Amino acid sequence: MAPRPTTLTLLACLLGAVLPLAGEALAGQGASCGLGAGKVCLPQGRRNADDRVHVGGTTGKFYGSLVLTDGQGRTLELSKPGKFRFRHAVHPGHAYDIRVLTHPPTQICTVVNGQGVALGPVDNLQVECRMGRASALHAFGGGAEGIAHGVGPASTFAEDAKGRLYTMTSGGDYFDQGVVMRYDPAEDSLEVLHHFVGLGPGRVAYKLSPGPDGSMYGVLNTGGLQNLGAIFRISPDAEGLKIVHTFEGREQGAHPSSPLLPAQDGKSFYGVTRDGGAYDRGTLYQVGLDGQHRVLHAFGDTHGPDGKELPAGERLFMPQGEIQYDTKGRIVGMANRSDLGNGGVYAYEIDKGRYTMLGQIQDDVELHAEGLMRSRDGSLYGLLSGTAPKSGGRLLVMSPKGKIDCWDLQFDNHPFGLQQLRGTLAEGSDGLLYGTSAGGGDEDAGAIFAIYPSKQAVQVMLSYSRDATTVGHRPDAGVMFASDGRLYASTSAGGEHDAGTLLRID
Repeated sequence: MAPRPTTLTLLACLLGAVLPLAGEALAGQGASCGLGAGKVCLPQGRRNADDRVHVGGTTGKFYGSLVLTDGQGRTLELSKPGKFRFRHAVHPGHAYDIRVLTHPPTQICTVVNGQGVALGPVDNLQVECRMGRASALHAFGGGAEGIAHGVGPASTFAEDAKGRLYTMTSGGDYFDQGVVMRYDPAEDSLEVLHHFVGLGPGRVAYKLSPGPDGSMYGVLNTGGLQNLGAIFRISPDAEGLKIVHTFEGREQGAHPSSPLLPAQDGKSFYGVTRDGGAYDRGTLYQVGLDGQHRVLHAFGDTHGPDGKELPAGERLFMPQGEIQYDTKGRIVGMANRSDLGNGGVYAYEIDKGRYTMLGQIQDDVELHAEGLMRSRDGSLYGLLSGTAPKSGGRLLVMSPKGKIDCWDLQFDNHPFGLQQLRGTLAEGSDGLLYGTSAGGGDEDAGAIFAIYPSKQAVQVMLSYSRDATTVGHRPDAGVMFASDGRLYASTSAGGEHDAGTLLRID
């Protein structure tokens, strides 16, 4: 004879409820349920043990990839917002516990209604995502002691082999020439490594580059013996800052206009100057760790490698921004101008010493090159900032096979769109490309945005506020993802003392 159901179990049957008991849920046997050990009474219409139900819901906006887990080792990866449903169904009467396993880069997501008991199909889960918490690591300004740390951070962060981050300011300190700073995420410590005296990064500061000797190398747009610029090395653990090369004559080039690109020989770097050279329109140069310098190409030449006169539009000059290697091993960069107006894209074959113009930027809007970044698939991406108010910008794209395209980055869903694009892009673990604009956003105070390469779409991730008590506004440098997975950025205004900030987005 089957054991008699307890009063609690009978009450559950009459109410049509489900009690999660130990063991697998089995169908009831008739109106009296006839329950035995380990069985649970199911609501009317749910008498088949195989009549399982799904758990799902809806997500708010997120950017990149989001991974959910059911607590049983099963995961669901989502690539776009909207409705979702776990593929694995659960038995009626079983509990579910849905949580976020992997957050999208720069965002924090939570699951509302993520825990409960499946009485039937569950479709009321809500995943809500917000921009990760932006926290100020340092607020510039604030009295003599604050000014000693510089003001107006101007260069994108760069990381050394130990995970420490470097940036330069364009002003402040005792001589108003700027400083080199280092932030150690592991120690949460910030220190000034060098105060520039007599020469500094000037109005334009480019990010530092790690060298094969463990030092960090950088360029100064002005300064040096002839005030034409210089290249320096900073060794935080040894000798401090040392000038490696100064640009002393215009034929050498003048006013470096790109970060240094490590050469494949491990003994030198490549870079460009905006002015100087044989035609006083810029150079592509190579400089050794010992300071030995040579010009590889002088921009503005009216004739090609074969001696024939170049057609109009192919005479590029005023190279600007970060240079990169393409999949063929060539140095590829952007120039701001040509004899027809806007500049274009060029390549230099190192082994052959041959320069080639790959394409001209044809646009009614005057554009300013911000430099190239190389993605993990070998594509090159470069921001082109419109110089006119509310002109937005463009994204130059060069595929691994060398095809060049240009996308419009105008963004209309925020009151001020995107204006004054800054720096090079940074690729997140989700494959999106992150960048900054000094203007635009909700309050025309700047923004961090993400580009979806596969969709040719752009989305504002964070709009800065002009409120002086926030993390700042008007970013004048790009963003970077450090090896700790966090996004680091800076602003040149706002913050506690309205002199800019260094910030991290967790």
